[in-house]
Formats: sequence, C-alpha cells, structure tokens
Amino acid sequence: MPHALRLKDGKLITPFDLEDVLEIVKEYAGDEVRQYLAENLSDTDALEKELDRLYREHEEDLERLGDHQRAVLNAVREEAESLGNLLDAQRLDRRKLKKATDNIWRMCDREL
Repeated sequence: MPHALRLKDGKLITPFDLEDVLEIVKEYAGDEVRQYLAENLSDTDALEKELDRLYREHEEDLERLGDHQRAVLNAVREEAESLGNLLDAQRLDRRKLKKATDNIWRMCDREL
C-alpha cells in the first residue's frame, strides 16, 4: 500500500514501489546517492533471500530429524514389547532375550 511522503520543500509524493523512491532520491540528492542506496538495498534483499532459504532448510531438517526420532523410538518400543513377551513366556529362551536386548542396545548406540 503506497504512503504519502512529504519532502522538505513541502511537496507531497506517493511512491508505489522502491524504484519511485530511488528516483526521488536521485532528483533531490543526486545519482551517486541513488546508486549507493540501490546497491545497499540489493545487498539487503540478497541477504534476506538467503536467510529465508536457510530458515526453510532448517525447518526441513527439524522435520526430518523429528521423523527419524519417531521411527527410532517406535523400533525401540517394538523391541521392548517383544522383550516383554519373551519374559512373559512359560519358558525363557535366553538367545531370543539376548537378541532383543542387543537390538535395543544397537539402536541406542547408533543414535548416540
């Protein structure tokens, strides 16, 4: 939305975009000041775009890490359930118990 700007000489202008403002700067302060502002604004715009890209990448990384954490915790939960079932069985099978606990330890070590 354009804003009405009052210049020092009392003149009112309504710039519709940055280019309009830069033209007024050129008219009142000269071409060098206009070029200086345009360069700095383009640098700022490039930095803003880079920050937006980094923010999106960060959000994607967080989502990916959250998905990975859920998958690992589900796998640990499944192994813990199988371990509980083995302990509830009439006869204890030490090999199966050892395998289930080894699986849990491997998952934990891999994540640490």
